[in-house]
Amino acid sequence: PQVWSAERYILPIIYFMGLYFAYALFKILKPRIFALALSLLILYNASVIFRVIPLTYQRLQAQLEGKISRYYPSDWLAFFLCCNWINRNLPEQPIIVSRKPNMVYFQTGNQGFVYPFSTDKEYVCEQIRKADYILIDNFEWTNATQVFLYPAMLKHPEYFEDAYVHPTEKVYVV
Repeated sequence: PQVWSAERYILPIIYFMGLYFAYALFKILKPRIFALALSLLILYNASVIFRVIPLTYQRLQAQLEGKISRYYPSDWLAFFLCCNWINRNLPEQPIIVSRKPNMVYFQTGNQGFVYPFSTDKEYVCEQIRKADYILIDNFEWTNATQVFLYPAMLKHPEYFEDAYVHPTEKVYVV
């Protein structure tokens, strides 16, 4: 399904692919050539790591100074600004539906759940009505909210009203 498409699923496999590739090279090539190829690969990896260290250090400094938001894309920044609004304005411990309930919990301390990934509008509406609030995101990396959440909410607009609308992004707390 579309919601499962991401490179994160191949990351655990890449390690083993590299091991099998190295083993095949060792069997095919002479040990000296293999050692040379492996040394070049290690040098290349080290150069990539050393090029990333300054950026990592900058982000660590920004995190320690409380200025990490300048490194986030606008969709995530709007999401975090909604979480800040939730912290300041909502009553204690509301249950919040969102695409990323773990991130909402880390930012606000409020529990929640993700809306069902179902095209059955009645079922989705029934499930999301169990929550006190809904954080509607505008993430660019997924269209799950537009495919599953919006249609259910549009089918029954009488159940929902805006509590907060981000001024520049299409992000809402309902």
